[in-house]
Amino acid sequence: MTLGRVLRSLLLVSGLSGLVACSSLNAGNAGNTESDLKAGESEASKRPAEIIELSSGQALSLEALAGRLAPYPIVLLGELHDNSHHHQARARLIQALGQARNNQPPYRLVVEQLPMGGFVMPEGKQPGQPLLEQLREAGFQDKAWAWPLHEPVFRAALSQGMALYGGNLVRGQSMQLFKKGESTLPEKLQGLLSKAPLEEPSLQALNKALVDGHCGQLPEAMLEPMRLVQRATDLALLVTATDYTPAIVIAGNGHVRKDFGIPSLLPAFQRPVKVVTVGFVEADLSVDKPSMNAAAGVRNDPAWAVYDYVWITPAAEREDPCKGFQMPKR
Repeated sequence: MTLGRVLRSLLLVSGLSGLVACSSLNAGNAGNTESDLKAGESEASKRPAEIIELSSGQALSLEALAGRLAPYPIVLLGELHDNSHHHQARARLIQALGQARNNQPPYRLVVEQLPMGGFVMPEGKQPGQPLLEQLREAGFQDKAWAWPLHEPVFRAALSQGMALYGGNLVRGQSMQLFKKGESTLPEKLQGLLSKAPLEEPSLQALNKALVDGHCGQLPEAMLEPMRLVQRATDLALLVTATDYTPAIVIAGNGHVRKDFGIPSLLPAFQRPVKVVTVGFVEADLSVDKPSMNAAAGVRNDPAWAVYDYVWITPAAEREDPCKGFQMPKR
């Protein structure tokens, strides 16, 4: 695996603490068919939602969560990319948020899965054009994103009249950032990162996430360029969301964290921007991770305070992504 592919994979799975970048997308439920996802959605809809408001520790229903999120101009929804339960849960939430708009202009869905400049309109470019074809034209890489995992999210948004807009860096941009630094950022993003530097605790948290995401093998010399790629991706998502408010952003959990994710970049903007963030987490993480075996574990564990709300789902089935992983030589 080349360094370029490692960087590209890092962007795709940012925030998957404990899941290494280059293998997580092909793990677990990545091979599910559309019928499998619909069956899973039906099963998920029968279970009571395990949604926790972190500020109060209160358990919420889907309807209550949508009511709390609706007043915000930018709603950030995280995910573990290979967990189909997360996409099914977010599809239901997106539908609820769309319905909450009533006669107001609909949300726009800003997605990590498309590059900046890519878009899909609810009405489509031509009658009967398959969704996947429209996504590919907008820059979607269906193999990299293990299609059809994200299909429920996209279809839920389009059914509510929401256009999809790409918020990720364009293809090849991450490698340019890694090699040549911040000067290679698009003009629209130039100068903004320096206006929102991370405080030391957040910087250390990001460093740890990057190292953990590469099975502890990330050389210290690569931390700074890796941080730049991560921060630039967050900035691209935020700038796109501010262009298309009211907006719902879907991205990896690492991108929506309040300590080093998208919310940490708000000081870069002259006008105030309000965001709210929902982390989607698994109910049975390994014992060396924060306890998620019950909703009480979320309420009491400060590790999850990096989100405003947490939605707990079953875990995806996956092999140990660090098994046999070797960091490529520079």
